[in-house]
Amino acid sequence: DPEAVVLSVADDGVGLPAGTYTAVSRTFGSTLVRGLVVQLAGVLTVGAVTPGTRVEVRFPIGEAVHQLASLDEASR
Repeated sequence: DPEAVVLSVADDGVGLPAGTYTAVSRTFGSTLVRGLVVQLAGVLTVGAVTPGTRVEVRFPIGEAVHQLASLDEASR
């Protein structure tokens, strides 16, 4: 999608145990990531790759630009 930004992080480790990362995961890191995804009106995907894990965040460019402009204004 040319109107979206995709941030994808993957590793080649042992991967996550089945059911480890769910929408109700309460770790600080997953809460932080989900909050960012919501703020950017994005979509979070977590899945297995062989071997390892891939985490992908996809969000619209327009929302990212809006959020960056808001941060810039707040820092002044």
